[in-house]
Amino acid sequence: MNIGEIPTNTLTAVVTLLGGHVPGLTQDILIDALKQYEANAAAVGVFNSDGLLTIEEAAKRLKVSRRTIFSWIESGKLKTIHFSKRSVRIPSSELVRFVRSFPQ
Repeated sequence: MNIGEIPTNTLTAVVTLLGGHVPGLTQDILIDALKQYEANAAAVGVFNSDGLLTIEEAAKRLKVSRRTIFSWIESGKLKTIHFSKRSVRIPSSELVRFVRSFPQ
């Protein structure tokens, strides 16, 4: 469901229900929080939440070339784990962090 499609009476009911536990909660604050959650969930949903990815797997998930992944690694934008000189993995949590670093 699109956040903009949530009926006003539902938002009012949620704000009323949570108001005692979340001081200052308004419909606008709730909508902003839901939008942030939706954006984060979309980013996380693209990736395996735990585990290590190969360069190839990371490139496929971000729909970029392997060269682009290597460029981001070399520039320090993307952190990796090196098991040996030729064995490099990218933690999926690092991929999520990297994607979230871009403006929405």
